[in-house]
This record gives sequence, structure tokens and C-alpha cells, in this order.
Amino acid sequence: MRIFNACVKILAIVLVFALSNTVLNYVLVPYGSKSEIMWTDYYAQDDIDTIFVGTSITERTIDPSIIDKKWDCTSYNMATPLQQLPESLNAIETAYRDHGITRVVLGIDFDLLDEDAMLSPSNAFLSMKFPHESISEQVADVTEALSYASYWESRDSLNMLCPWIYNHVDPNPSAVIQNVKMRLNGTTLYDAAEANEPGWTYRGKGYGTYSKTPKSLKTTQALYVDKIGRAEFSDEKFACLQDICDFCNQNGIELIAVNLPQTTASVLDYGAEFVEQSSELKAFFASQDIAFYEFNLAKSSLFVAKDEYFSDWQHMNRDGSTAFTKAFANLINKVDAGRDVSDQFCETFDEYCAEIDRIAGVRVEANVTQDVGIELQATALAGSGIEVAYRFSVYDTEKEKWVTLQKYGSSNSCVFEPEERGNYKVRCEVREAGSKGACVKNKTLTVYY
Repeated sequence: MRIFNACVKILAIVLVFALSNTVLNYVLVPYGSKSEIMWTDYYAQDDIDTIFVGTSITERTIDPSIIDKKWDCTSYNMATPLQQLPESLNAIETAYRDHGITRVVLGIDFDLLDEDAMLSPSNAFLSMKFPHESISEQVADVTEALSYASYWESRDSLNMLCPWIYNHVDPNPSAVIQNVKMRLNGTTLYDAAEANEPGWTYRGKGYGTYSKTPKSLKTTQALYVDKIGRAEFSDEKFACLQDICDFCNQNGIELIAVNLPQTTASVLDYGAEFVEQSSELKAFFASQDIAFYEFNLAKSSLFVAKDEYFSDWQHMNRDGSTAFTKAFANLINKVDAGRDVSDQFCETFDEYCAEIDRIAGVRVEANVTQDVGIELQATALAGSGIEVAYRFSVYDTEKEKWVTLQKYGSSNSCVFEPEERGNYKVRCEVREAGSKGACVKNKTLTVYY
């Protein structure tokens, strides 16, 4: 009897947990996430022969409708925000099992391969796939995910069946109520996604992007190095990349790797090290007999990463996506026709700088000393041969306007001596030397003296 009662209690606890977990997932997990849309639409496809995998950069950059026309294929964008390499492999395996795909395009960026720990599989990618799978398929996915040490060693891996813990709406009543309303009132996944992220539009086949470039981005540009830093590549992540290459090679799938465009300012700021690390990737893929295309080093005859092509510091908008997808599709068509396209890419950083015909941005560093004050040092991020004029200003909080510290000139340094302690907003503006127009790019810092 005691054993029976214990079993009843355990069963009751399991049922209460299952019910509570179901309710919390319904209420708190965002309705209309990018991963939910990707998997829902994927399982509605009748035929797919080409897929694209990668992070949100790939999701927003490669337009399947253009690829289908250019390559005469049936493609689908399986990229999702924060998608890790093991998840890209999962997508490839799934599409091969379901559709016998013959081509995969893997979107790469340095951040995907850096030494930071891989995110736990406890994210939307797997949890949004589970509702479409059998129990055996779910078990297989979880088992595969936990085969990676950095996954199963993470405490978050225990939360895979409780998505609401790590993937939830803002913890405030209005956001929760709005989330539940959209689930109950018949709002489509696509309308929900667009409501959750104003400005983003879903365009079908796993692909969605923003339409506009924010005004602030046109003159002030955040830099990759500031946001993420220079990457040190991880052996574990290269091992994951090896798994992807092995699966594709073993199953007759053509794998194409492409480093998708960052802003020109970010590449110039990264410097010669960008070419060195890109060469490391190129050598790796060459050893696997897999094509790798570095679009950040594309010559202007192939593609120009214009500022107006971006919706933020790393994601392309609709215009950028269209321009890139066409350029990429045309390039692969030439490769398929047997043409050598290596001359479409720069081999050195100097060669890349020579391709840039504008000022793309400016980096400003501040050094504070008691004796001197605030020393400002600016570096224009521009093509070689472009002469730059610099102007430095400080914001006067009393007059509520910018006050010039140093007029436009060739000097890229300035010293500001505040009269009292406090926070100061300082700015450097740049334009081409000899120009009388407004600044082309600027950078503002808040410095404590």
C-alpha cells in the first residue's frame, strides 16, 4: 500500500508539473517567434532542394524567392536568430531526411566561431520544432544536442522542456496579456511576429527583414569590434563546422559557405586581422573541398556594402538583402558554368582599402588624465587615398547645444580641459578634406573627467 501511495503521489506531482509547464509555456513563451515561423512554414513545404542555415544575419539577408528564379530551384531559409552550428547541422539533417536536399548555403560570421561558449540548446530553435515531431524524433534531437560538451555541461540544458524559463516575453503584465490575447484572438504567427518587432516584415519561405535604414545609422555607425570584439576562433566550434562538412560530403550535398557582408566601417575598423582570419576560414573549407566566399572582401564590381543596405550595425535591410542575394546568386551561376571567380575578391587588406571610395565611419578613443584633461584621438575609417578633415565638439548642457572645440582640419586629435568634474559628451565629425558640406560620419562618447 505504501508503494502504491508513493506512486500515486509521484504521478500527481508529474501531472501538476506537466499542467503548470503547459500553462506557463502558453502564457509566457512569445507567440510568433522567428523560430516558430521558420518551423511552421518548413513543415508546410511540399518540396525543398536548397536550404540556407545560419543566424539572424542569414535569415535577414538571403531571399529564397530570388534564389529560386536565379538557380531554378526550390529553396527555403532555415536560418534563425542565434542559431548555433549544431542547430544548423540539425536543420540540414532534417531537410535531408524530409526532402533529400542537394545544396546547403551556410552563412558564416566570425562571432559564430569565437571562443565564447555556445548557447545552450535551450532556445527557440529546438523547442519550436518539437510540436511538429514524434516523441522518438524529439528524443533524437535532444540526444544529439547533448552530445556537445558545452551543451550538456550547461545547467540550461535541463530546461529544454521548459521554454518559458529562458524564452519569455517581457516580465510585465501588459506584455503577458498581449501575448495571450494574440494566441486567443486568431492573430496569425506572422502578424504576431510583426507586432512583436515593429518594422520587421515576413516575406515567406523562412525569410524576413526590415525595410528601412534608421536615420541615425546613416551618420553614426556602431562597430563590430565595439559590439562583439575581435574573434579568437574556437576549436570546439571548428569541430562543429567539421561535423557539418562531413555530413554534407557523406550524403552528396553541395555545401557553400559564405561570410555575409558586415558594414564597411566594421571591416575597416577590424583591420588587416580581418583578412588573416578570413584566410583561416578559407583554408579550412579548402581542406574539405568546399567553396567559401568572403563577401566582406568582394570587389566593387561584384558587390558594395552600402550604408543604406543595413537596418542596424550588422543586419541588412530589404534593399541590401535584394542586392546581395542577386550578386551571390549570379556569382554561383558563374561557378556552376565553370568560370573562375577568384578575381572578384580582394586578397589583401590594402587591396580592400583601395576598393573603398568613401568615408565609412570614424573611431574615437578618449584618454583622461589629471594634468592634461580629456585627450581625444580619432581614426577615420575610409578608403585609401581619401583625405579627411576632423572637427571636435563638446555638448554644453546649459546652452543645450554643441560647442566646437576644434574646427575642421587635418589634425585627428584634440585636448579638452573641463573646468569641473563630471560627465561630458564629446563628438568627432569627419568629412572629406576640402569639403564645405555637413559631416559624413560622426561618433559621440560620454567621458567622465
